[in-house]
Amino acid sequence: MEKTLFGHLPDGRAVHLYTLDNGTLRVGILDYGCRIQSLIFDGVDFVCGYDSLAGYLADGSSQGAFVGRVANRIKNAAFTLNGKHYQLEKNDGNNHLHGSFGYVLWDARVIDDTTLLLTYHSPASEEGYPGNMNVTVTYRIRDAAILMEYMAVADDDTPINLTNHSYFNLGGIGSGSVLAHEMQIHADRITLVDSELIPTGEHRDVAGTPYDFRTFQPIGARFGNDLDGYDTNFILNRAITENLFGLSLWHAASVRSDAYAMDCFTDMPCMQVYTANFLGDGEPTFKYGVAPQKQHAVCLETQYEPDSVNHGEGILRSGDTFHHATVYRFSHR
Repeated sequence: MEKTLFGHLPDGRAVHLYTLDNGTLRVGILDYGCRIQSLIFDGVDFVCGYDSLAGYLADGSSQGAFVGRVANRIKNAAFTLNGKHYQLEKNDGNNHLHGSFGYVLWDARVIDDTTLLLTYHSPASEEGYPGNMNVTVTYRIRDAAILMEYMAVADDDTPINLTNHSYFNLGGIGSGSVLAHEMQIHADRITLVDSELIPTGEHRDVAGTPYDFRTFQPIGARFGNDLDGYDTNFILNRAITENLFGLSLWHAASVRSDAYAMDCFTDMPCMQVYTANFLGDGEPTFKYGVAPQKQHAVCLETQYEPDSVNHGEGILRSGDTFHHATVYRFSHR
């Protein structure tokens, strides 16, 4: 495994890039934000991101980031747990979005040429959350697949919802819009949300709607006056399973370009699909001199439903262990 200096944080701490390479898949991981900085298959880099630390320090779109303590949105940036009210940072209008794990320095340990383990201690009251939390993320590659395995423990009950926020373009970064990519999602229902993307408490069957990806459809084929992008939580069917890295995971989704395909597997109940609707709104220039542009990538974020803590889900109890995994697998078409 290669370890190279990527830059220094404003406080002087060094940030390193770790490159996992098995001859088929080559993946760059930063200890800053536990981020996937590059993912190269067949000579093509499928992941958006930056070639310098300055880009990530200025990043506001969570490029390749490990997201937590709680991915997605928490209504009014607040929740009540065990009878106590907690107020979080309002960083998305009136709500809380994603948390700070993608913007802190993690401790990294090389296991072997294809496995990297990263850890972070999140102290009690960080961003307003209760309890000290210790988080471990393992990145491992095998053949043309990457495993992301998450574990966490806490000394007090706390919300949790961990995911990876990589932006994928299966034509390669800089190849243009992903709206012609075809996508299939193994989900019969979506979460209905209000104008702030907060769940209303209702689910909708995808049949007969632009959210029906039960068979392959071009991502942008059904855009129109009422829909110009997806930022949608799909409730996974959890019917089709496959054994990967010794884990039994549900086949959540597939995305394919003319030449390549990506399959997503997970044991999480939901997946947020985001079509990079706001890229180009001030992000730094990407790798290879590529200018960020709207809908030139798609994110498949495996997770709990948005605002899950306010609906009795996504809570890590003291003494329990959060343990989930997601795999992205790549192939030629």
